[in-house]
Amino acid sequence: MKPNRRETISLLAGAAPAALGMLSGAGIATPSQAQEAKPRRRAATKGQDRPQKIETRIGRLEFTHDFANGYPTDATVEKLYDERDFQRGCQAYLWSLPAVSFASWQRGITKGLGAKNGQIVAILSLEARRGILTANATTPYYLGFADLSTGPLVMVIPPRGVQGGISDAWQQTIPGTESTGTYLVLAPGQKAPNTVTGYTVRQSATFNIFLGARLTDADPDRAKEALAQLQMYPYAQHDNPPKMDILDAGTKTWSGLPPRGMEYWQRVNEVIQAEPIETRDIFFHAMLRPLGLEKGKPFKPDVRQTKILTDAALVG
Repeated sequence: MKPNRRETISLLAGAAPAALGMLSGAGIATPSQAQEAKPRRRAATKGQDRPQKIETRIGRLEFTHDFANGYPTDATVEKLYDERDFQRGCQAYLWSLPAVSFASWQRGITKGLGAKNGQIVAILSLEARRGILTANATTPYYLGFADLSTGPLVMVIPPRGVQGGISDAWQQTIPGTESTGTYLVLAPGQKAPNTVTGYTVRQSATFNIFLGARLTDADPDRAKEALAQLQMYPYAQHDNPPKMDILDAGTKTWSGLPPRGMEYWQRVNEVIQAEPIETRDIFFHAMLRPLGLEKGKPFKPDVRQTKILTDAALVG
């Protein structure tokens, strides 16, 4: 069992005299011996040997002596560690919002509405739009989520009548997919097939991706024609592309909104486990480790971590 913070301090303090004795035996002047050759330090001023209490934003902090010369009490040490982890949790909440929103939307589309991997869903009714945080009341939405871990994906965005884009799991547009065209999207680490003629090859930074499209042609017939050209299917089926099977959400109740409380951190853990760690995010992953969130390890927060994470999800 690892020693706790206070035990670690005690161990270091106990080891100090032995270390000083070794230095003295080796003929090396110890700090106390070196001090004897200098004038004695001024005696402690009045009040330095008294415990001090300081009122702060997080409550009262107590020290064994005055603030400059004393040590925080055990209770204060725990309070400071809790506050530091709480602040980490708040910052991690803000950092992870785009990915959690993506994961929640994907979860709602697949588990809530029953869409298959890579299947496009039509969000047309007022009831279905309520599952989207920023949907408007008139635009027909066509959405699709795909997991690239099963292989590359072909996405076809028609040249007219449709506006849309392809984004990764952090809701960042996959570079070079802003225009219409036929795309072959690869997962992190995937290599392009030998035959890519006719495709614009792009690599996603994440395994999970999103295709969002709106029909912009006011003419019903032209809009229907544009919709028929919108496609998303596995590259493995490129020789015989399947017929587009669009799932109409109808009036079914579903939600793509980010959850609250500890369920939020469960979504964060799912993202951490599923997606690569990017260099820009290493700092945030390090901040989450003391709170029980770490890639490759199960998320089993204890009572302290649960309270801190619950509060951070509320304040963040």
